[in-house]
Amino acid sequence: QALRYLDQAAHNARKIFVFGGMRGNKEPENDYRRIGKAINRSQVQLLMLVGKHDYKPLVDEITANSPHTEISYSGNYEEALNLMRARIKQDDVVLIKGEHKEPLDTITEAFNDSICNNQCLI
Repeated sequence: QALRYLDQAAHNARKIFVFGGMRGNKEPENDYRRIGKAINRSQVQLLMLVGKHDYKPLVDEITANSPHTEISYSGNYEEALNLMRARIKQDDVVLIKGEHKEPLDTITEAFNDSICNNQCLI
């Protein structure tokens, strides 16, 4: 659902998806493959994977069907947000989905020094 919203919100904007995995999933391979297909449909340009999950099914799906999607890896959200801060541009739309609830102030702090107008929709 969040990727569908990203599609609607970012008509012509570059789409960035920061994904921290899923907890409690019984069949992670199928879930990650399904998420990979949704990422393909949404035409995400930059996918930032966070954590030590086995993202192989997701990466395989994206690599096979969306060669335009750049994939990067980070050990934690702080590292991912610092990396993103260096790469984000005006009019980019960022979707952040985590395995655990992250404190919102930590996430939004990454954008406070930006020279662009920012919106945070929850």
